[in-house]
Amino acid sequence: MRTRPEEWVSALLTRFEEQLPCRIGPQTHHSRINVQQNKESLIHISQWKFGLVISGLTKTLTKINGKNFQQHALGNFVNLFVYGILEMKPPVPHLEKGYYESLIIVLDTLEKCLTLQTSAASNQGYNKALIHAKYLGAAAAAAGAGESGNPGGIPVGVMPPPPTVVATTSSSSSDNTAKHDETMKMKLLLKELCQFLDMPNDSSNMVNQIRTLASKVLYALSVNNFAAVFSRFTFRLSELSTSSEENPDHTDIELIQHIDMNLANLTRVLKEAAEKFKYVQLKKKSLMNSLEKAIWNWMHNYRKEISNRFFKILW
Repeated sequence: MRTRPEEWVSALLTRFEEQLPCRIGPQTHHSRINVQQNKESLIHISQWKFGLVISGLTKTLTKINGKNFQQHALGNFVNLFVYGILEMKPPVPHLEKGYYESLIIVLDTLEKCLTLQTSAASNQGYNKALIHAKYLGAAAAAAGAGESGNPGGIPVGVMPPPPTVVATTSSSSSDNTAKHDETMKMKLLLKELCQFLDMPNDSSNMVNQIRTLASKVLYALSVNNFAAVFSRFTFRLSELSTSSEENPDHTDIELIQHIDMNLANLTRVLKEAAEKFKYVQLKKKSLMNSLEKAIWNWMHNYRKEISNRFFKILW
């Protein structure tokens, strides 16, 4: 049974979807404002209902890419034509523009929701570390006061217990369930994103924009849930090591070019690739190119990590 907040989020997602260009046709100044307001509301709400918002946006992405959404949009224009509101049938490129604009809006919303979630998680970790540091400082001060003979102090070697959270079996189980559900939602989103990374070349600037946004969403997704992306990469690599396809699909292998690649993630990817490399039946050049770009991404995004490694070696 849905709670009231879930109903509100669902209603907002429905309103967001119904006001996309592929639904209502060419955007006006007023419709752009409505879409932007709904978009900002979803990004804000995702801080508390992250899974629900991501799941809803993924479904919207699926619908836009499916026939139902496109037929619905075409049906609206045909109805207008039949009733004489339009003097001529709209050209197909006009419908394509609405399709591309809708993809751009949804992908941009997803990227901002995922990035905000990463930022929130990072701040939460920082706050925990800060509380722990304050506790250690207070404990050391109290121990020192006890050592100097202050009757109000704590004897040397005795530390106040840190703030603890009592973990129960039920809470641990619910956390695991929630984590599993989030991973499944990320995998569904990942499935949709792969289609946009391999879009055919087009003279339209919108296609390039969609590819760029899909890459950004994938990066933000991997920061939130690296396991979801890594499992897709390893599964495809295992398939290719036993397959004899002449022209295999490399999309899932090329995912590693777009994801968050710190040293720990890069090590896992290289180890997996090394184990399967001699068995892979596809052109090994494709895998090597993807690995090369993954290494360059690590060097570009984690320069401080690289510097620390070199200093450890030198000193």
